[in-house]
Amino acid sequence: VVSMTAAGRGWVPGSMRLEVRNPARMTHPPEPEFLASPRANLRKLLSSLLEEDADSLPEDQVKQHVQMLSLADAENKLRHKKLYLVLDMDETLIYSQRLERVSHPTGHLIRVHGIEFDLVVRPGLEQFLEMMAPMFTMYLYTMGDSEYTRAVLKVIAPDDKFFTGGICCWHQHESRAKKSLSRVVCQKSMALVVDDSPEVWGSDLPNLCPIRRFTGDTRDDALSRLGTLLQKVHSRFYCSSSAVLSFDDPLGAPPDVRLVLSELRGHVLSGCAIAYTGVVSEHMNESSLPLSTLVVDFGGTVVPSVDEATHLVARQKPGWKQSAKLRRGKQRLQVLEFRARQFFCSTVLSRSARFFRTLIDSSLTSENYRYLVLMRIVESLSPY
Repeated sequence: VVSMTAAGRGWVPGSMRLEVRNPARMTHPPEPEFLASPRANLRKLLSSLLEEDADSLPEDQVKQHVQMLSLADAENKLRHKKLYLVLDMDETLIYSQRLERVSHPTGHLIRVHGIEFDLVVRPGLEQFLEMMAPMFTMYLYTMGDSEYTRAVLKVIAPDDKFFTGGICCWHQHESRAKKSLSRVVCQKSMALVVDDSPEVWGSDLPNLCPIRRFTGDTRDDALSRLGTLLQKVHSRFYCSSSAVLSFDDPLGAPPDVRLVLSELRGHVLSGCAIAYTGVVSEHMNESSLPLSTLVVDFGGTVVPSVDEATHLVARQKPGWKQSAKLRRGKQRLQVLEFRARQFFCSTVLSRSARFFRTLIDSSLTSENYRYLVLMRIVESLSPY
């Protein structure tokens, strides 16, 4: 569950210490439950080490122990030059749909709760996981239940060698609308997340590498592009020094992977003041949108008024072209329509992203085009 160094009667990450009532338990920790979250397995380990049910301990005390053990694990990752990688499952790594009686599966046939599903694996998945394994401790995070998750894992990881960090699947007491790195139990400054649904990650959005939604296209190459980005993040994280990084050493403190990711994204939207039309209700704050966080991460700013904006983001829906904001924009300057639903994905380092930056530059300087309408990119991001 965690990797720690034993010293005397306690696990010692830096100056913190967890006293263990029975030292023998350190050499024979309880086996983690396969489809329990890393957080649940860690509480199970704590109960064993402390010889007391962790659920009966004060929550502050449990949090302190969890923080201590996660820091110890992070130190272990630093010594082995690894980072954490949390991977969403559905429509990120695989695509599944119910198999109708008259249909024939195009992928793998799986059966869950007596229902047959056609499971299509995203092209390049095995190669991607093989490439990431030496650099990352990988976790699988899904809103699917345990039976569904087990059926998928038999297809994509039959030998259990990839997701060594743990599996976070849905249980009845868990929300299907939100995800959190707290379930993973890792040092957030060393964790990357890959998901096609940014809106579920809340305060962990800075850790996110958005990826375009996979719906079974056999020509999809997103994992190949994503692998290039993740390799660069890992290289930059560990390139600053040949010495071993440590949270205990002020001179050897590790960088923050969120800042590394932000630097690699560059400033694709620099110079862009972006206003929304059809994206938020009048009672919502634009800054609270996941899309706004991504705009800022890519170097842009979000403004409330079309009069302050250089670019508009429009949600494509019936009557969107009759938007008052869009009409006002057209009265001032012409509008360039550019379909880029999947712009905020892991291909930001690809040629298409550089082409997009060229369009941005042209729209900022051209007398004819100043408003760039990004249609449909917010369909899966906006809660409105």
